[in-house]
Amino acid sequence: MTFDMTALHAGATQLGLTITPEQEARFAQLLALLLERNRQVNLTAIIEPDEVLIKHFLDSLTVELAWTPAPGERAVDIGAGAGFPGLPLAIRHPEVRVTLNDSVRKKVTFIEEAIAALGLDNAEAAWARAEELGQRPAFRGQFDIALARAVAHLGALVEYALPLLREGGRLIAMK
Repeated sequence: MTFDMTALHAGATQLGLTITPEQEARFAQLLALLLERNRQVNLTAIIEPDEVLIKHFLDSLTVELAWTPAPGERAVDIGAGAGFPGLPLAIRHPEVRVTLNDSVRKKVTFIEEAIAALGLDNAEAAWARAEELGQRPAFRGQFDIALARAVAHLGALVEYALPLLREGGRLIAMK
């Protein structure tokens, strides 16, 4: 399946970002996979390709207006849903380790499938409620940045993120 990726490039340019040909190919592959799986399992209400490019992919990349990822950093995407903002950030930044967390098994299954299909060696999925994930030793205090898009009210989100962040870590709440 071939997609017109003009909206992705135009939006990235407006954000001051450049999408490489390799990244474009992965975004197109993610788009195809998302649309295909969404026909079988409800992952998102947004199903028009250009809307996915803008409302999921580009919206995810707006995180880069507040955070310049550095090599070796670890990010956790709390309430990742169908993988946003975590998957687009993992595509753009192979030097950053991204953990995508969600409590809904079908969404985590999709994220795992996308990670494998896209060959994202820098990403992993974690199936758990965010407040439970922060109590697991493998995740507690391990992240430089916590990201959340459309998750809970800010007070609850801070409570979810704090146990996951290392000292000096930051939360970007996409509200």
